[in-house]
Amino acid sequence: MGGEGGSLRQGDAVPRSKGVRPWRAARTKRSSAAVHSPALRKSWDDKMADRARRKVLVETVREMKQTENEQRREEKARREATRKRREENELKSQKVQAIRNPSKIRKMSKKQLRHITTQ
Repeated sequence: MGGEGGSLRQGDAVPRSKGVRPWRAARTKRSSAAVHSPALRKSWDDKMADRARRKVLVETVREMKQTENEQRREEKARREATRKRREENELKSQKVQAIRNPSKIRKMSKKQLRHITTQ
């Protein structure tokens, strides 16, 4: 009753595929009989050239990150030095009066004690 490509229904002139998928063509040849193209492989020289290019790229990226980090560190150090210098200048510009009598310190309020700096 059945042919190789499918089965005939009563009234049908065209054989239908077994899975009832009309858009699918019936198989005429085995897949092993198909002509296969050779494997798409790169030659050893091409592989080595790609590897060398990749290595150079990774190295340049690493160097760029390293210089970026170095610039960040320098900027941070510069800001810290500026801050320190500013604080020192601020302390130099203040008018300071030495308190020699410790009883005055005991009599001061908390607000006044906050303004006292020890050196």
